[in-house]
Amino acid sequence: MHIFKRIIASVSGMRVSLQINFLLLLLFCSVLLSGYIAINLLKIFNDDAVSINNLGIIRGSIQRISKQELNGIDTAQLIQRVDNLIETEKSGKFIHTSKVSEVDGNRFKQEMKELESGWNELKQLILQYRKNNKFKDALFQHSEKCWVHANKVVFSAQKISEAKHNHYKNILIDMMLVASLFILAIIAVVYKIVHKRLEVDAVTDPLTKLFNRSYFDKILFKQRSLSLRHNSAFSLLLLDVDYFKNVNDNFGHQKGDTVLNS
Repeated sequence: MHIFKRIIASVSGMRVSLQINFLLLLLFCSVLLSGYIAINLLKIFNDDAVSINNLGIIRGSIQRISKQELNGIDTAQLIQRVDNLIETEKSGKFIHTSKVSEVDGNRFKQEMKELESGWNELKQLILQYRKNNKFKDALFQHSEKCWVHANKVVFSAQKISEAKHNHYKNILIDMMLVASLFILAIIAVVYKIVHKRLEVDAVTDPLTKLFNRSYFDKILFKQRSLSLRHNSAFSLLLLDVDYFKNVNDNFGHQKGDTVLNS
């Protein structure tokens, strides 16, 4: 009977240990995934910020270039900078993600084409104005039109970026909630183990792991009450180990403990 109880306790302990290890593994995977998403989220934030900043520079440079041209100031460096930025952003890398709707992506591409086309026309008007002042009004009006195209692109980029950010932010929040649930589950399992261990320790002898006197008195009282209630007899068997004191005296208490535990 004693061996059977040990086997049950061992199997039960293994099951609990497997439960904890499984929950810890899920928690670890959840934390890793949350970290991966957080890192990618930061990268997306940074890349989006760079693209939106570039588009903002294009928008601001368009009016600056036209004003400087009208005032006779050389704008070659500004024009080259806008050319480079438009070439960088027209590739559409900003919207190359499944988190951008097809409608928003197509609108962004179309607005970039309109901006590029308007910018090329503005550069032609600048060259014409340098040769003939009669293109002054046309240059000014077209710079305003080109600025409107750039402004639309900036707002579209901000809208797309916000949609991407909200998507990944929701995923990150969900992962944090899942990790929290895993932590609570681990705490619950550990509490169950500790509580169960305390219950077992309260009714068993620490040496033999058999039920102690307190538990014996409780069961005896319960069985006696049942016997009186149902007017039935019950048996109580007492065993005594003769000469056990000789084992302790001759071989020591440690050996005696071993005999009791066998």
